[in-house]
Amino acid sequence: MRSSPVLSKSAIVIAALLLAPGHAEAADPSFQDSLSGAVLCKRDPLATVRAVAGSKSSTFERGIATLTLGEAMMEKNILILRQPIVIAGARTSSIILSLDSSSYFNFDAAVYGIFEGDFKSVVKELGLRAVPATSEIVVAKYQRPVAGQNTLCPKTIRLTPLAEKNKFLLGCGWCNGGRGKR
Repeated sequence: MRSSPVLSKSAIVIAALLLAPGHAEAADPSFQDSLSGAVLCKRDPLATVRAVAGSKSSTFERGIATLTLGEAMMEKNILILRQPIVIAGARTSSIILSLDSSSYFNFDAAVYGIFEGDFKSVVKELGLRAVPATSEIVVAKYQRPVAGQNTLCPKTIRLTPLAEKNKFLLGCGWCNGGRGKR
C-alpha cells in the first residue's frame, strides 16, 4: 500500500521543525527549581527572579521568556515558562516579581504565580492557615511564616483564591510584601 502524499509532506514538515536550529527544548530544570523555591520562600525570592530574568540563558529557546519593567520600588519582572512549575498538583507557567502596588485585592506578595488547580490541596500540603477576618492588614486568605526567619518580618508563603474557578495566587512576601506601611 502506498502512503498518502499529504501524510508524507506532513511528516517532512514535522521532521524539519524538530531538526531545525533553534528548536525549543524543555526548560532548564534549574529554572523551575529556583523559581519554585522563590515562590515558596525557600531562597531569596527577589535575587532568584532577578538572576533568572537577567541571565543570558533566559531565552524562550531554553524554555523561558522574561520581561523586566521599571526599577527600584517600581520594578516588575514577568517570567513565562515553557514547562509549568507544579506545586501540590497545581500548575503555573508564569512567575511575577512586583515591588509596586499589588494587582490583586487581599493578596500581597513580592514574588508569585497565578496557579491553576485545587487550592485546598496546596493549603493542606504547605500547612497554610486561614488569615483571621479580624486581621488589621490582610495580605492573603491563607499564609504561613517560614520557619527560622526573622520574627519581626518573616518571609511568608501566601495564597489567595481568585474568582475564576480553580485559579489562585501563591507566592512569597514579607512585611506587606516589602512595600512598607499602607
